Amino acid sequence: MGYAFRRVLFGIWFHLAVAPVAVVFSLLKRAGRVFGRRPESYFKAVRAGRANARVLGLRGQSLYTALLTLLLAPCALLARGFPRRLFSPLKRPYRASPNEVSALVGSKLRRSILLTDMACRDMGAEYLFCLQPTLLDGEHPLTENDQRFVDPRREKQVMGFSQAAFFAAYYQTLRRDLPRDKRLEACFQDSSRLFYNREPSRFLDTCHLGEPGQRELAEHVARLILEKEGLGKDRG
Repeated sequence: MGYAFRRVLFGIWFHLAVAPVAVVFSLLKRAGRVFGRRPESYFKAVRAGRANARVLGLRGQSLYTALLTLLLAPCALLARGFPRRLFSPLKRPYRASPNEVSALVGSKLRRSILLTDMACRDMGAEYLFCLQPTLLDGEHPLTENDQRFVDPRREKQVMGFSQAAFFAAYYQTLRRDLPRDKRLEACFQDSSRLFYNREPSRFLDTCHLGEPGQRELAEHVARLILEKEGLGKDRG
């Protein structure tokens, strides 16, 4: 019996063993939604002092895990008869361009911003995401000191391209796409150009700021928050 065939056979057996338990618990969960009350927001429960009640939901998950453990316990014995490489992850060479990777990561960041904004609104708060300054955005004017930080990033290769190439494409993607999303109008702010043409440099490396830079960035974010609250002009 070939290695590939045994791997496929083991995968089929594993899913067939897990499927009945998963289906039963899925049906029970759906039945609870139909006949029980609709679960309220976690944040509403926190405000009402009922956050501890959420721990009770772990009981069903623990039972589900226990049943799966018992069901799959024979795997430990059966695994002794298979070669170790049967359970090792398959190594697949991955190649992509900086633009492809930045598009993928950018879409995940967009979703994270939207979910965080939704969670904050559920709590009655407003969310503000500021795109941070970096020396690797592909446009930042570099001093001689800055160049010492950037050069190693241009040499370090990840997935066939340099880190500097990725961050340049990533920031280009974020600056182009996020401001166009109407859902992000109230919670996205591009602060990445804040330290362009500032002397001396505010950076300790490619992305971390020294004390002057942290203070200026904090004041910048504070002004944005005051403007969102309608207090910017009153307080200067």
